[in-house]
Amino acid sequence: MRRRTSERDAILRVLQEAERPLTPAGVSDSVGRTAHVATVYRALDDLVDTGLVRKVALGGRATYYELARSHHHHIICTRCGDIEDIHEEPKKLDGNALKQSKKFSTITSHALEFFGVCKNCV
Repeated sequence: MRRRTSERDAILRVLQEAERPLTPAGVSDSVGRTAHVATVYRALDDLVDTGLVRKVALGGRATYYELARSHHHHIICTRCGDIEDIHEEPKKLDGNALKQSKKFSTITSHALEFFGVCKNCV
C-alpha cells in the first residue's frame, strides 16, 4: 500500500461529504487546491485497491467514485445526470434461475441501476 498523502486524505474527505458518487473531475474540483486530475485518478485507483473507495460505472456514462460503504444501488436522471443512492434491496432473483446458468458457476457480485427523470427535470 502506498503511503498516505494530503491529497488522498482530501479526496477521502470530499467523498465522505459527497451526497452522490463523483467523477474524478468532480473530486478534483471539490478538493480545490492544485490537485491535478491525473493525480486524482492515481489516488482514486490506489484507494480502490485498498478497498476504501468503490468505482461505479453508471449506465455507460463516465466512471464515478464513492466511499465503500454498505452495498446499495443508484437511480440516475436521464436528463440531467443527477444520481441518488437507493439502500433498499430489490426483490431477490429466484436462486434457481442463477443455478441454471450453463456458463457461470458462481455469482460474486451484481450491479443494478435505475433510470428515470428527476423531479427537477419534469
